[in-house]
Amino acid sequence: MTTPTATPDTAPAAPVSVFSEIDLSGAGSINVLLLKFTFTNAKRIPPGIEERKRDSDFTLDMKRASAHGMQHFGAVRQGRFDNGKPVVEVKNGICARTLRKSLRNTGATPLKAHWFQKTDGKVVVVLEYALPGHKFWGEPAEFPPATLEAIRALARFSWQFCQIYKNTPQATGKENGTITVNFGGLQPENQAVKNMLEVEGHQLMVTPFAESTD
Repeated sequence: MTTPTATPDTAPAAPVSVFSEIDLSGAGSINVLLLKFTFTNAKRIPPGIEERKRDSDFTLDMKRASAHGMQHFGAVRQGRFDNGKPVVEVKNGICARTLRKSLRNTGATPLKAHWFQKTDGKVVVVLEYALPGHKFWGEPAEFPPATLEAIRALARFSWQFCQIYKNTPQATGKENGTITVNFGGLQPENQAVKNMLEVEGHQLMVTPFAESTD
């Protein structure tokens, strides 16, 4: 499998972008991070992770609107129900190559992984992390080598965009608030990566791409 690489032309020394309103310390009400990858080729689903059945977008939106009120309908995406707050969208050549490692280094714990298929045929792989200080039941997730390598491959790829949402307990009606990080628009394997999303000091940030271990 070809790993995207950077060149001086494709990895400009742009300043670091820090999303200061996102606190990943686990000290507040946000204590879970969901890392999602959306794509069309089912062959890229990591082997061995659980498949979950999912309602259609319309059914899900109706359930959420019934629980939380229609005022959120279309507030972010036209025709969709979003009760989370969009923080940022990063476009054009971003990857998650060092995100998993930097999450672990800040004390986050991988809990589980699953995938589901949307009604439009797209596949979504979801990795769930408990942020530091979050009490959870069970043991941290441990993936076999083939599963781990497939997850790493998704993180190494260049993606057209990354959308980050902040979902407080007040907005979702759940006990735990979440940060949702959505990667979408999988680019060809030879597409150069320009930036990386990673964590430092319990904050998400975008840095210029650099070769590193993951």
